[in-house]
Amino acid sequence: MDDFKEISTLILKYSSLVNSGESAPLKALFAPGGRFSGLATFDIDTEFEQYQSYLEYLRCDVYPNFRQFISPSLIHVEGASARAETQVMLLYSPVGDDPKILKTGILFDTFTLTYDGWKFVERYAEIDGD
Repeated sequence: MDDFKEISTLILKYSSLVNSGESAPLKALFAPGGRFSGLATFDIDTEFEQYQSYLEYLRCDVYPNFRQFISPSLIHVEGASARAETQVMLLYSPVGDDPKILKTGILFDTFTLTYDGWKFVERYAEIDGD
């Protein structure tokens, strides 16, 4: 698989896992030392359980039934490292009501090429209103 397809697939897999509520497999998408920052900051190696709790809190307590929708990413590959920018929209679908846009923003990702393929080094979410 070429670099752009593999990175695009990684970005889509992350979004799909967040939408499904399956946070445990997210850790495997990050390289050692990886981190998520934006609404909150987490070192994936040492704070993954807190990251999972944070996602669960958002999904269950703050925005039940929220979904993350992403646009095609703008990807730049430079040897064994890459970066991407992806527009994101968070939708909330209350039961029996029309979906509502919660927030919009941009995901800034950096990646590294490992023996297991491309992995996130950092995912930074710049979300409107945060």
